Amino acid sequence: CEYIKDIAKRGCTRILMGLESGNDRILNEVIYKGVKKDQVFELCKRIADAGIMGSYTFVVGFPGEKDSEIEDTFDLIERLWDLTPRPETKVHIYYPYPGTPLFETACSLGYQPYEKLEDWSEVNYYTSQTPWVSPGLEERTKKHTDMMFLKGKG
Repeated sequence: CEYIKDIAKRGCTRILMGLESGNDRILNEVIYKGVKKDQVFELCKRIADAGIMGSYTFVVGFPGEKDSEIEDTFDLIERLWDLTPRPETKVHIYYPYPGTPLFETACSLGYQPYEKLEDWSEVNYYTSQTPWVSPGLEERTKKHTDMMFLKGKG
């Protein structure tokens, strides 16, 4: 991708992207990104090869997401960490919002939405707030969240 090299030459030092998942089924059948994890990795490699810091966000705990699919996301993150410069990664736990494509699915799986608008301020992307996500997933997301500001570098 010549445009990646071009933006690096023009001074781009960081790119933030929502990669969302490291599993092809989640990427294409659940959140409809239209890409495969190998394509995602290759793009991230090109970004790193151009000397640009990647800052990537992920989401785990989608309704119906299997443990093995979540592991695929953590595996992709660990592969990304081998790139130089090592990208930042931030992992969120899925949270259903009214009007989004997965909201009805979430409700059918036992999610109870807030009834009052002010209660929505309690949403926390780093804790398990849906019935299908185990609290143990919180620790895994923390382990795979690696941001410069958490290390006192930014």
